[in-house]
Amino acid sequence: MYPKTDRFGLPETVDEAVDLLISDLLADHIEMLSSLSERQFDRLYSLVSPFVLAEFKLWSGNDKLLNACIAQLEDTDANCDPAGLILRKTKARLNDIIGVLIIT
Repeated sequence: MYPKTDRFGLPETVDEAVDLLISDLLADHIEMLSSLSERQFDRLYSLVSPFVLAEFKLWSGNDKLLNACIAQLEDTDANCDPAGLILRKTKARLNDIIGVLIIT
């Protein structure tokens, strides 16, 4: 990921974190990510989650985003950590917009 958080500040909500992740993706990556199987997603998660945790400072001071993640995890039966929640929401958003996305 590109260091956008310094320029724009840290995301405070899950949606803001998803927006930042998607803004870093190339069109080819969007298509690939939206079509991942559950097994492929789990492999991606294991590689990418440390970067999500570090980039968004989830364990080191971004309490607003951490609390937003915890609140959403409590409202669902998702069995994941905050990074997993953000990545799953990113994949879900990509599934919703694939084929409709206009890149300028």
